[in-house]
Amino acid sequence: NNGTAATDLDIKLALPIELDYLSSSPEATFVADTLTWLIQDVPAFASGNITIEVKTDVSVPIGTPIILYAFTDVTNDGDANQQDNEAYLSVEVVGSYDPNDKAVFPSGYISPAMIADTQRLEYTIRFQNTGNFPASFVRIQDTLSANLDLTSLDILAASHPYTWKLLPKNVLDVYFHDINLPDSTNDERGSHGFVKFAINAKPTLQLADQIENKAYIYFDFNVPVITNTVGSTVGFETGIKEPGKKLFLTASPIPTKDYIMVTIRNGATDGEVVLSLYDTKGALVKTKTSVSPDNIQMDIQDLPSGVYYLHARVGRDQGIIRILKN
Repeated sequence: NNGTAATDLDIKLALPIELDYLSSSPEATFVADTLTWLIQDVPAFASGNITIEVKTDVSVPIGTPIILYAFTDVTNDGDANQQDNEAYLSVEVVGSYDPNDKAVFPSGYISPAMIADTQRLEYTIRFQNTGNFPASFVRIQDTLSANLDLTSLDILAASHPYTWKLLPKNVLDVYFHDINLPDSTNDERGSHGFVKFAINAKPTLQLADQIENKAYIYFDFNVPVITNTVGSTVGFETGIKEPGKKLFLTASPIPTKDYIMVTIRNGATDGEVVLSLYDTKGALVKTKTSVSPDNIQMDIQDLPSGVYYLHARVGRDQGIIRILKN
């Protein structure tokens, strides 16, 4: 809560079909493919974490991109910035597990249009203490690409209290002081941590320019664990495997009494559009399919007045918008 007053948060997470939900803390309401939490009375400037346990079915091929989409709605009036209420995470199914890694969303190609629209690159660095004794501190150092705009750097979230600073030569330094991170042998669940940050690509980048990063993770005074290298290239996707993207929806009229007309603004046309309407408790109340992303009419006149969430999916692409019915 970056505001100046306490507020209630209605948090939703859409799980892709490749993942099976096992549990969460705090406990979630799970309806269809959506997890929902109502977190009440969050103080000003406070933050928190929700832990979710899922499993990937063995039938999912290695290399499959998995897209997680989360949305937070401030149930009180006066949300000053609704642009920071959504988050995506894109990861690939792998055949072996390295607990210390780095991921970027969007991955692969970023188009010149995305850069012009100040599309942020979101990086997640995960770490785990796989030693045999708790780590008193953890330090992450990431030399950021010269093709990134350092003035736009924003630390989004972390698993534990931290401090951060920029060192010479574009080095991002994130320091978890007195973390006392348990080792995986004695406390596997508690041995994990992460930091997530966002940053813009420089607007002057040209086609074929690359943005590559890897991180160095220090547990106490040990030699660093070096993560994988993640990369983004300015260009256009040409392969058959594409990560999902965010769908931008418009719905009118809002508020409405009977019908809404839905359009996907970024022109998703390569598949059937599936619209799912949920109430504030996460219950699925209506669905609609269409072969066109434009002017999809949904009849909601039989629903009671209130707030609803319209979720759209086209293949692996998805988006959400809030609907108000009088």
